[in-house]
Amino acid sequence: MQFGTLAYALDLFPGLGELKTTLSKHKGPIFTLKWNKKGDYLLTGSCDKTAIVWDVRAEEWKQQFEFHSGLRLHSSCRINGLS
Repeated sequence: MQFGTLAYALDLFPGLGELKTTLSKHKGPIFTLKWNKKGDYLLTGSCDKTAIVWDVRAEEWKQQFEFHSGLRLHSSCRINGLS
């Protein structure tokens, strides 16, 4: 899934659309995201030149990467078999 937004955070609405949590740590708009196969981890890429791995069930970020030097419109990763 790819998307573009001016949001600096992600609101998660599982099930019937009730807000579960807001994932916020980016300092710039989020322009890409990718779920792992189980749907419990999420990778987001932002204009702030960082990518963040989120543990959606724990509602917290696990790791932040500052490896890219510009805008990312696609993200992919494999972390300890969580792809």
